[in-house]
Amino acid sequence: TATGLTEGKHCDVCGEVLVAQEVVPALGHTEVIDAAVAATCTTTGLTEGKHCDVCGEVLVAQEVIDASHTEEEIPAVDATCTETGLTAGVKCSACGEILVAQEVVDAKGHSYKNDAATECDVCGAARATVTVVDDEVVVNTNGLTGIKVHTFNITGKDVADINVWNDLKAADPNFKSYSKNAFTLANGTYVLRVQYDDADGVMQANSYPVTVNYTPAPVEGPVITAEENVVNVNANGMNNVKVHVFYIEGKDVTDIDNWSQLTTADPNFMSYSDSPFALAQNGKYVLRVQYTDAEGEEYVESHEITIAYTPVATTVPEVNVNGKTINIDAKGTEFYKAHIFYVEGKEVADTNSWSDLKEADPSFKSYKKTSATVKNSGDYIVRIEYVDENGVEQKISTLVTVQ
Repeated sequence: TATGLTEGKHCDVCGEVLVAQEVVPALGHTEVIDAAVAATCTTTGLTEGKHCDVCGEVLVAQEVIDASHTEEEIPAVDATCTETGLTAGVKCSACGEILVAQEVVDAKGHSYKNDAATECDVCGAARATVTVVDDEVVVNTNGLTGIKVHTFNITGKDVADINVWNDLKAADPNFKSYSKNAFTLANGTYVLRVQYDDADGVMQANSYPVTVNYTPAPVEGPVITAEENVVNVNANGMNNVKVHVFYIEGKDVTDIDNWSQLTTADPNFMSYSDSPFALAQNGKYVLRVQYTDAEGEEYVESHEITIAYTPVATTVPEVNVNGKTINIDAKGTEFYKAHIFYVEGKEVADTNSWSDLKEADPSFKSYKKTSATVKNSGDYIVRIEYVDENGVEQKISTLVTVQ
């Protein structure tokens, strides 16, 4: 890049130029090609350049070529009722690198015209449905299997999404499940979650909000009548009639339909499957009547009655003592059983009260024969169960002394 000079001479003493130097032109660069470097998908490249082979000066600078992919679209996949889809994506056609990832599109789910529709409007897939008539839920299986109905009572509850299992469980953690095709519900607001296997064997589920507000027609149950101290039960076409008799005179019973209150008031209640039967004491009773109708539906009703009866003298069994043997003369009645309580030195408030007798002698003995030998001397109460000449069950208590 710089000029040169020829050889010259000058005087070393006076400095005179003896042979003048002449300018020699610059030689110029000796060019060498810097080869271009092709860019790839991930690494940069260079354009062609030049430099001098003698001095190394860059004559034509190489320029950086950016790395770049060759974009190719990845087609989207449409979601269906039951299958997920994918959004469109982008990849490099040269190296295959994914430049824009495809994202999963949720399955659309089936679409139905209404709750009663049995097929999807889009794909025609069958589903199980439910209908509610009065208080009865009927499941239309539509030929599908794996049917199960989960019933969530959401009365007064706020459910964010009735199609979300956890939301339903939070509203009613004590939900019930049924595998049968018909069942009944009490009044209230429900979500019925119907689960079934579709035609491909994949479990599906649909949620149905329903409200049950049903007052059944009253059932004409057994008719209870009481004459004097005898109770008659007319089954009135009902089946399996059983009457539980609770003596509640002087007892605090605020709800005659409450079994716990009744058994607390009279833990020694009697039960009868046959009619008629007699009540031994005057006073207030609750007759708890249990029965089934022609369809096998179970019912329970409570009736309060009051007995105020002075019986006409009838033939009653007599008790006599011979040594330590207590004998019972049935006097023509139908003897059933005798209970013998040892009450020596005990105070028995009411000798006709079973609980008072048991409290006095919890180790009492019962006999189905009319003669019994006792060990101890003293007072005994003999409680006799028998059927009188009118066919009415009776109970009497007699105090005897054994010497």
